[in-house]
Amino acid sequence: MATSNSNVLSGFDAYVTADIADGRPVSALAQDTVLAWPAGPLKVRLDVILTDGKALAARTLFWDGPDLTEIQAPLIAAPYAVALAQVHPEASLTTIGVWQARRQTHVEVPIASALREVRAAQRLQFSL
Repeated sequence: MATSNSNVLSGFDAYVTADIADGRPVSALAQDTVLAWPAGPLKVRLDVILTDGKALAARTLFWDGPDLTEIQAPLIAAPYAVALAQVHPEASLTTIGVWQARRQTHVEVPIASALREVRAAQRLQFSL
């Protein structure tokens, strides 16, 4: 149990250190929205929204789970990209940061890559 607790604390410390190094100011925290997806509503929480120059970026934070890979990250980021666009339809959007704090990994996914995953899933669904 002590090792698990220390892993969580180390992961949180790594996130805070990376956040400070990132330097982008926080615009909002914990914004929830519901996406109207064909399979049904999907509640999405944008954990952190950042000001990225004149645009916006967002982060989603996972505290644990299977190892995060760069191949998986755009698919994981997809609903968060749609949610950010839904919450801020007037804004230019840059990235979705997918953070896995306990494992101290993170991938910045360009909005365009995440939205490509959404379009691919829609094409697949409508072809069935």
